[in-house]
Amino acid sequence: MNQSYSFTQLSIFLHTPAKSGVYLLHTPGRCIYIGETENLRKSLLAHFYGDIPWISVWAPSGFSFELCTDESRTQLKDQLTARLQPVISNPGSAVAAADWTTAAL
Repeated sequence: MNQSYSFTQLSIFLHTPAKSGVYLLHTPGRCIYIGETENLRKSLLAHFYGDIPWISVWAPSGFSFELCTDESRTQLKDQLTARLQPVISNPGSAVAAADWTTAAL
């Protein structure tokens, strides 16, 4: 994931294919979220429109992605998660809420 793009609707449309891959959302100094999907464009647009509130709270400014096969997505996501330690690792859990509360103090 060498290239980073602005997390805007236009940038997602221009740069992201509707293909299988792993992506990350970030600010200049922090990895916010790492996801894997069958359709990168669809997932990134869903996050842009606020499908996971905790992502919106952290206000990512950029995204990166890597195309990969369906079979290798989970492994790549796990490797990146271990290395980058995103703020949100399970957006549906109470931990995401606790992380936000701690960061807001």
